[in-house]
Amino acid sequence: MTTSTSAATQAATDTSATVDRIASSAHQTVDRIASVANSAASQLNVKADDLMAAKDRWAETCTTYVKENPFVALGIALAAGFLLSRWMR
Repeated sequence: MTTSTSAATQAATDTSATVDRIASSAHQTVDRIASVANSAASQLNVKADDLMAAKDRWAETCTTYVKENPFVALGIALAAGFLLSRWMR
């Protein structure tokens, strides 16, 4: 009986060690994935800031152009509207 108890204890110990190894490996993998996701999110935030700055510059450029050339801007708007209306038919 002690042999089977000893074998069962050994099997439980081996199983416990294997489970601990798998859990540790899974934890390391999750940590690496979280790190990569965090890095990607940071890069996306930087790109979003760059795009917002570009949008602001473009809007300022357009506003300045319209103020300096109101009739040309009106002509461009009319032409764009005409072309869009033809294209949407």
